[in-house]
Amino acid sequence: MRMQSLATLEATNRGSHLRPDFQREHSNGADTSTEESQLLSSTSGRGAGDTSGLKRYLVVFIHRHMEFRLPELEAVAVLVLGCGNLVVEPRRSTDRPWSPFWYVWLPSDDAARAIAARTLLVRIILEVWAEGADWPELEAGLERARGEKRRWLEDGRSMRIVVESLLRSMPLAEQVEWIERLGFMGFQGPFSLSSPEVTYRLIVTERAQADNVPEVAEPRVYFGRQVAASNRRVISNYALAQRAYIGPTSMNTEVAFIMCNLAQVRRSSLVYDPFVGTGSLLLAAASMGAVTLGADIDVRVVRDGKRGDEGQVLDNWSNFRMYDLPTPAGLLRADAHRPPFRDDLCEVVDAVVTDPPYGVRAGGRKGRSRPQADVVDRATHIAALEPYSFGECARDLLDTSARLLRTGGHLAFFMPAATGVYDERDVPAHPVLAVVANCEQVLSSRYSRRLITLQKVRAYDAAEAAAFHKSQGPPSSGCDGIHLHVFAQADGAPIPKPKYRSKQF
Repeated sequence: MRMQSLATLEATNRGSHLRPDFQREHSNGADTSTEESQLLSSTSGRGAGDTSGLKRYLVVFIHRHMEFRLPELEAVAVLVLGCGNLVVEPRRSTDRPWSPFWYVWLPSDDAARAIAARTLLVRIILEVWAEGADWPELEAGLERARGEKRRWLEDGRSMRIVVESLLRSMPLAEQVEWIERLGFMGFQGPFSLSSPEVTYRLIVTERAQADNVPEVAEPRVYFGRQVAASNRRVISNYALAQRAYIGPTSMNTEVAFIMCNLAQVRRSSLVYDPFVGTGSLLLAAASMGAVTLGADIDVRVVRDGKRGDEGQVLDNWSNFRMYDLPTPAGLLRADAHRPPFRDDLCEVVDAVVTDPPYGVRAGGRKGRSRPQADVVDRATHIAALEPYSFGECARDLLDTSARLLRTGGHLAFFMPAATGVYDERDVPAHPVLAVVANCEQVLSSRYSRRLITLQKVRAYDAAEAAAFHKSQGPPSSGCDGIHLHVFAQADGAPIPKPKYRSKQF
């Protein structure tokens, strides 16, 4: 289910490639089918710009993962509120592309709190009483709002006023000066800094004082009642450094939870990770109440784990027990190129969330067919492997996901990107999967990765999928050689000898 966003075009132009309208043609040029049209009509919600019955709020985002912020907000709104309960206002032409301020329309304060409780990138949500380019304009707006907001001013609730600046740490004396300016509002409640019933915020955005600091928002002053604040304690509660079992490719905690939000993981969802590794993504999904299932081609990861300092076995199960989370329904030693599921097993998974290998930290591997192999001891036997390009891996991932996902379910995965290497046409496609979001995370000056989120829009058809893959030719991607770009010498000269990291090829 999707909501209508007035910011779709602007968000696409600024690089997030947000595509909430599934009525666009897929990249393969196929028209929308009847079944897909029924799904779209059932999830279209209110008309674009229809704010009847909704209240206006200001969302203040955390200033990180900028391309992820709006897609996560929209996905979580659908997840916790249902379709049509969020309308995002279009940005003004004077707004900076990465401004943390977005106006949205929501049904109620409770709806705002439900969204903030689940998102990682929403910092606070305000009911704005007034805003202005400077203090006189803000003061005039507050004078007009006093009558309407009288019940908040005079009901005697304990309160506090928080004053902050977007680009700098504001001295205490300056904060007090701003608070004293607000005296004309006539607040009647007692002040409580530790446990107030109501929190008011005055946010000041100013021009950058240093030449090397970009302006992220136009100079402006906002004042309003804080309706909700996000709870980012999950990042520290599930920090990688605290876990018993991690590896070099373990997913960052914050990003793992964002991926699950974009995939709309909820309580009782069945979530599958075909490249499970040390289980970071499944751990995040399990914390949201999901039933989890993982697979990996490396039997040592899913079965053996490693030894701790005291000789104890540390493995994926150790992490789940550590946090008292439901352990996975299963961890399989499986080859993503030859998935272990029956061909007729369809529509059983709610979300596929994964980070496939793409040759930088770890190269992809698939099983090598050796029908005459002499297996002396199956318990200790490790099957022969061969290189697995990202293009081939992505095709297999999308086809397996298209089969296993229920209609309306989501696939979220990362693909590598770099200037001169990434092309939007390299984003993997499938006839029954529509791109919902394409968000870049910069990792270094050499390369980045993009979180691709797709939604299954109609039932899987094996013949249709086979015809589509045949029309695309042999699986390949412009990202297959990303490791050559990442490890190239600074002067552009060729690498003097092969560079290996883990199973790099």
